[in-house]
Amino acid sequence: MTPAQVDHMLQTDYPKINQVIVNLPELTAGWDDIPGTVNLLPTRGGGVAFLAPLLLVLGIVVIAFGTTMVVVTWRGVPENPLKFAWMVVPVVVSRWLDWCSG
Repeated sequence: MTPAQVDHMLQTDYPKINQVIVNLPELTAGWDDIPGTVNLLPTRGGGVAFLAPLLLVLGIVVIAFGTTMVVVTWRGVPENPLKFAWMVVPVVVSRWLDWCSG
């Protein structure tokens, strides 16, 4: 399809999507003019730069823990305290969500 055909299809078959596409540049051009958004997005990565490595480490720990639990379960877990380690996951996740929500 040519760009003209795509434009025609959007105008006739998908008028709402076309309206969003047409109005998006005007909407985003005024983003910096909204009061109170000057310091919303840090330009030098300050303030929230620690989140990416923290989430990476947390994700690796959760994947390693989950993998360990799957392997141990496949092998047939004898009665031991390790099977109760699954209770740690919801507690950690709920505390983390509480912390994130402020």
